[in-house]
Amino acid sequence: MTELPVIAQLHLVVGSLAIVGGFSAMLLPKGKSLHKFVGKTFFYTMLALCFSGIYLTFTRSLQFTFFLAIFSLYLLLTGWYAMARKGSNVTLFDKVGFYVISTIGIATLILTTLGWSLNWHYPPTEPPYPSYLIFVVFSAVLAYWDYQLLIAKVLVGTKRLIRHLWRMYFALFIATTIFFGGNSHILPEALRTELILMAPIVTVLMFMFGWLVYFKYFKKAS
Repeated sequence: MTELPVIAQLHLVVGSLAIVGGFSAMLLPKGKSLHKFVGKTFFYTMLALCFSGIYLTFTRSLQFTFFLAIFSLYLLLTGWYAMARKGSNVTLFDKVGFYVISTIGIATLILTTLGWSLNWHYPPTEPPYPSYLIFVVFSAVLAYWDYQLLIAKVLVGTKRLIRHLWRMYFALFIATTIFFGGNSHILPEALRTELILMAPIVTVLMFMFGWLVYFKYFKKAS
């Protein structure tokens, strides 16, 4: 096995720490001091993971992974800001977030359309251009929700918590899927079974939907 470049090693380390931090924050009681501390660890390691991932996509020409990285970065920052904001009113950050995700969606749609219609070449390790439509769909949904926030002009109570929760979970889901789905070769061979590799990914989804249902229907807004 060839030695990984320094950035790739760093990417692997912060990715592992982000997943550990994300799962820890997921399991700890929400709002407690320990949850907040672990949550900050998850945020900063995910931030490093996104930026190192963006760098590696350019050095290795990983086009699909680039969109995963910037998509995760958008989710991470907007999810963090949902709780970090000082007041309840819409800010410039919210407006920028709307334009960023709209731009990502439009750019991905253009790339998908051109790549598909013109039969552009893509490396064997990259998925075909129709696969990029998943970013178009999710970007459209996120842009719609961001637009609804701009119309509402305020973000309070349960809506604020839910916005924070599912975006952080979604970022963790992407990181977990990439780690266990695309980098499983770093794990001991005994752990590379389909059941073991799928378990963390499914667990994130189960906790995400579980907490969303709880806070939306059973937990009163403070």
